[in-house]
Amino acid sequence: LSLALGAATGVGYVTGETEQLRNEVKCCLAPGWFTLSAEVGYAVSARLTLAGLLRLGFPVGANIDGHSPLGPAALVRARYALSASPSSLYLGALLGGGIIRNTLKLSDTMDPEMDTDVVALGPLLAGPSVGYIAALGPRFRLHLDLSAIMGIPVVSDLGTSRLNFGVQVDATVGVGVHF
Repeated sequence: LSLALGAATGVGYVTGETEQLRNEVKCCLAPGWFTLSAEVGYAVSARLTLAGLLRLGFPVGANIDGHSPLGPAALVRARYALSASPSSLYLGALLGGGIIRNTLKLSDTMDPEMDTDVVALGPLLAGPSVGYIAALGPRFRLHLDLSAIMGIPVVSDLGTSRLNFGVQVDATVGVGVHF
């Protein structure tokens, strides 16, 4: 059993419309500046781990009234270590649901104080990951991860959120306790 907490930053390739003002996305890259994650994992074997992951993204910089302050997602991660040692490179896959929110600067706004909206990706989330886990003693580990999470809009709206297709690339640093 393992427990890990991480912090990430990233960038997304986004399409569609912004969430609040419903502006068409004209540019394709939008930051996802800050994300926190919590993971509970189970070692199926010396190399294979299955984990539940809670991802909370914060659309830092969004300033349109009424924008959502959070992009919540729940995913399952399969991680395969390239070595059976406590420190190893790994390959992984993620699958789950939720919303990834990126901030996008609007080009055609009248108010410079309200010029950054949110683009929502999802609700079906899937993608690969690659990383390194470094042993920091018998129980503690440093986790370094690079994930590319694709947001697939299997529905067009979820509540008041307009959902779009996109890919979020996150670089995560975390610490874990392994029992």
